[in-house]
Amino acid sequence: MSLLAIETSSSQGSLALSHNGEVLQLKLSEQRKQIAELLPSINNLLAQASLTLGDLQGLVLSAGPGSFTGLRVGMGVVQGLGLAQDLPVMCLSSLQILAQTAHRILKVEQITCAVNAYMQQIYYAHYAMKKGIMEANYQDCLIAPNEVPKPIEPMNLVGDAWEVYAEQLQQTAYHILYPSAEDALTIAAHKDAWQPVSAIDVNYLRTKSAWQKN
Repeated sequence: MSLLAIETSSSQGSLALSHNGEVLQLKLSEQRKQIAELLPSINNLLAQASLTLGDLQGLVLSAGPGSFTGLRVGMGVVQGLGLAQDLPVMCLSSLQILAQTAHRILKVEQITCAVNAYMQQIYYAHYAMKKGIMEANYQDCLIAPNEVPKPIEPMNLVGDAWEVYAEQLQQTAYHILYPSAEDALTIAAHKDAWQPVSAIDVNYLRTKSAWQKN
């Protein structure tokens, strides 16, 4: 099965393509440039595998929470490709993908994610390994720094909020990592949550009007 994963929820976006058991990856430039480079980068990745868009069987989207602009960019591209090629889409939590990335890199099975949501807020969740993928023990939420629960032992802390809100969170041992499209494909391989492209949406964990006020 040939799948394309798109991750644009963070400042370090990425693409990944699985085909015949192999995975090709491509990192994107800074977020401001992703709108212009996303489609050419997808074409580049497909060309590396000697594939076309018509060879894909599905799309995997990192659907938030995360950057409002980044999520809209990823969503727009997935909608366009999905409609043009009649492809199903799997929407995954960006925090779950981050936890899966942390598992791959750090070789740990419990992750407490805290990502800067700006506006003095944090995207927070706790994930643990279950049957090959990271699953939520504490669901994705949007909270203030002073509302963050005491990290669950063992304290494998991941995300930029531990640094941005260091004074409030009072944690010094953490890893700043970003969700990777490669790990979105790993999660997708363990799930059966495909949707028609017309049914998908992103998860901001806050309203669009809240973003527009800032």
